[in-house]
Amino acid sequence: MATLLEKRGETLAELPEWRKLLEHFELTEDRFAYIPLLVPDDSWAEVCERSLTAYLSAKKKKLCKLAFTESEDFKNLAGKLFDLKFGENIGAIWITAPIVFRKEQIEIWQAAWREATARLNQYRNPLREKFPVTFIFVGGFWTQEITRTMAPDLWSIRTTVVRIEPPAPESTRDNQLTTSEASQQFEVGTNFDADYALKEAKRLHKKKEKEAKITTANLFYRAADGFHIYGRLQEAQKAIKEAIKIYRSYKFEKELANSLNIEGIILYDSGKLTDAIKRYEEAAKIYERLELTNDLAMAYGNKGVALYSLGRLNEAVEKFNKAIAMLEKLVNEQGRIDLAANDLAKAYGNKGNALYSLGRLNEAVEEFNKAIAMFEKLVNEQGRIYLANDLAMTYMNKGVALKNLGRLNESVEEFDKAIAGLEELVNKQGRIYLANDLAMTYWGKGNVLVDLDKPDEAIGKYGEAIKLWDECLQRNELHILPNLFTVLYLRVKVLLTKEDWHSVAEDTRRALNLRKEIFEHPDFSEHFKTQISDECSDIIELIREVSPEKREEIYIHAGEDGEMIRRNVEGN
Repeated sequence: MATLLEKRGETLAELPEWRKLLEHFELTEDRFAYIPLLVPDDSWAEVCERSLTAYLSAKKKKLCKLAFTESEDFKNLAGKLFDLKFGENIGAIWITAPIVFRKEQIEIWQAAWREATARLNQYRNPLREKFPVTFIFVGGFWTQEITRTMAPDLWSIRTTVVRIEPPAPESTRDNQLTTSEASQQFEVGTNFDADYALKEAKRLHKKKEKEAKITTANLFYRAADGFHIYGRLQEAQKAIKEAIKIYRSYKFEKELANSLNIEGIILYDSGKLTDAIKRYEEAAKIYERLELTNDLAMAYGNKGVALYSLGRLNEAVEKFNKAIAMLEKLVNEQGRIDLAANDLAKAYGNKGNALYSLGRLNEAVEEFNKAIAMFEKLVNEQGRIYLANDLAMTYMNKGVALKNLGRLNESVEEFDKAIAGLEELVNKQGRIYLANDLAMTYWGKGNVLVDLDKPDEAIGKYGEAIKLWDECLQRNELHILPNLFTVLYLRVKVLLTKEDWHSVAEDTRRALNLRKEIFEHPDFSEHFKTQISDECSDIIELIREVSPEKREEIYIHAGEDGEMIRRNVEGN
């Protein structure tokens, strides 16, 4: 009987996309080319590698392989390439990194791809000069957008993009792919292309055997998880509902509870907080019955976050306390650091946020300290670098609490730690999706500097936040508009004390135009719009308080928008 890899090899030879790759080698020779090869999982990468090796061997050429298993090594891809000794008869250079990996590793490898491709982008011309050969970058489907964004110069000279997406006939021709093989292919806890998983789930859904049904549910679950990671919330909810139906029907209780918990998270991210709480409660009852302590604590923690978002702060603290008690027992009494330390650190931080909102600032700082101590151990001693952002944001939250306690110098120290961590993630590791978090830390430190009577430094920090948010806008990240408006408002207040009328005019002009844009956007809540109206009114009142001569300077500096500012200030 043919192995799964052998079956896939036969299927690969029939795929038009694969033939497109081979045609490249028929038409081109001895010149640089860049080809992203997108595959569903590691075994498909192996099949492609075997097939290309055999193809080149028939032409008396070799496939030079660079395989990376560690993300830190992959970041230095450019250095590894230039250290490569270019032997004779090399037909192509094959560059691969893990394609299927556990959920907690996705941010690590996304960051590695960003940094590796961004560095490589700087060496496009030297690469072309040194290597008269085809480069094949093998990755999951998600790597395509990263390479296009982070390495535009390299992307612009690609020969083609090859996407290996096996058709359904691979498995249905003569039932070659069994449900057992499908289960191995989509092992729960791994990350892969969600669209492909959903397609396989729909195909298997027609089968009536129990094994096929459970495999189908697992595929729906993993598809939902994948869609959620990439923000495709409606698709995620549809997929997880299908998984829940099957798990409930076959009384797979743990899997059902996990699915209910995932659905709760998806509903929470969709803004449906009350529905999310109901899912967490149902999941918690099952976890408690099955005595799954860590999972139960997770459900309590998730419910606490939803209650916090609804403003039900005392209830949120109660749930965080339950989660913390369970997780502390697992970590401190049972030594289950690998299992629960991450969740415990987050629970401390979440409880700190709730206590801060209740005005219990000293208690909040205590919880932030517990979270920081645990995050620092996880990140610095255990190498869980995917938690570095959580650590940075906890520094920031502690800094905010200390500011409100009047402990300003201590607050600056915490903001500096947060900024250092996030600058490393955004500027050096290329995790540009964290730019908003970094901007928030600049904003927070600017606020503390105002209280320390350091207006010039505060203006500088506000400026750094605004610059980052402008870059977010270029990527069409419109959710940052309310924050951008507020920092413009705060900077105007400081600039007025400096009598910098030119800068006051520029920020006021932009703030008034932003107000209009936010009010016309359907996705911003009335809460945001009310806040922005109040801040805009405050700007106008502050400008009214300066002398008529200075107001006139502001109008003149605003150029063609001067009359708009005049009408708002003068009321005509």
